[in-house]
Amino acid sequence: MADLKGILYIRVSTKEQNPENQLIVLRRFCESRGIEIVDFFEDQISGYETRPEDREGWRKAVELAEKTGATIIVFSLDRIARRYDYLVQTLDK
Repeated sequence: MADLKGILYIRVSTKEQNPENQLIVLRRFCESRGIEIVDFFEDQISGYETRPEDREGWRKAVELAEKTGATIIVFSLDRIARRYDYLVQTLDK
């Protein structure tokens, strides 16, 4: 079986939201499936108003994924983008 590697991406919109909640769930997910966590990145910014490629954390996650062959793992698809058009454009890349 090939070694599975993951990069965790976390996004919250407000300071009141706790990114740690997403991180805990993602770490448990990876642990239960034998996925090695390469790194994790976080953005605190609106997922509706900001395209993923305009967010520093997302850009770094993509760059590392391309470099290492790891998969980006998110809590839910709306952590990538809240707008359908942004999400589809991002997943098409």
